[in-house]
Amino acid sequence: MAKTKQKSVKNELFLRFGIIFLIIGAMFVYLNKNDLRAGFMKPYDIYDEDADANDFKVGDAVKTEIYAVMDNFGTLETTHTKNGAVTSRSYSYYYIIPVFDEYETYYIALKSNADDKSTYDDICDDTWDYIYGERDDFTKYPYEITGSIQKLDDEAYEYMIDWFVESEWLGTTDVDDIKEYVWPMCIEKRSMPVVRTFSIIGIAGIVFGVLFFVLYFKGSSVKKEKLSVAPAGDAAAVTGETQPASYDSDIIINGVKYMRSDFEIVNEKIQAGDIDGAVNAVRDRTGYGEEEAREVVNNWGKYYN
Repeated sequence: MAKTKQKSVKNELFLRFGIIFLIIGAMFVYLNKNDLRAGFMKPYDIYDEDADANDFKVGDAVKTEIYAVMDNFGTLETTHTKNGAVTSRSYSYYYIIPVFDEYETYYIALKSNADDKSTYDDICDDTWDYIYGERDDFTKYPYEITGSIQKLDDEAYEYMIDWFVESEWLGTTDVDDIKEYVWPMCIEKRSMPVVRTFSIIGIAGIVFGVLFFVLYFKGSSVKKEKLSVAPAGDAAAVTGETQPASYDSDIIINGVKYMRSDFEIVNEKIQAGDIDGAVNAVRDRTGYGEEEAREVVNNWGKYYN
């Protein structure tokens, strides 16, 4: 197969690989969009002595021991269906936990799955025993969690605010005053190796996709470049018009120079009346489509004389 056709096939592969890698990369980035930042940062302890709640940001990775839980303020039910029929239901539970700066106590949410619910309920009981003076510490069994800080959705945040309004825990029922101390943040449990892997796959997929597209467009530009192969001072080459060969050893087809000997078979087939064979021979040597190659054959006298 001629080099020009090989380059055309190679260029098409660059395009296909570029599309595939971009789709894969975009899919992994989308699935992991809320944890991209967490995937590349070192988790910190929200209860470390140097931690300041005012520095917490959505997307941060955290690794901490939960030792105080105020209450469960909401339950999220997720219905799973298949072919329109309900197959199962899963539940998530939202709890209130305290966080601190140097002087103040603030409150954010903690999202739990069904497996961890009983553990947080026990810590919650211990927390209230401590508040009522029935024990000397919050709990003897703090629960370690690794995850990330996410934005608490608006509906759940309203339920959280309602809890503080009804309990008057902050000594007020004014929503604006409560929001100064109750923040729409939520710690969600995550497997950080999985988060990191998803992030790397997504970013790598996009990078490779872009790289393949660059190679594709670079190959397309080289194929279209005619000035470098036309004889110097040839005004027709500048305009892209077809010109007959300037040298006995070369022919020029649409501004691109080829070895004359490579096209002797085309000339022989035309003389023998095998037009289809001549068209296929032109396609093999130029990478043209059938219509473009047939036009060359129909005007063969312009190129080969």
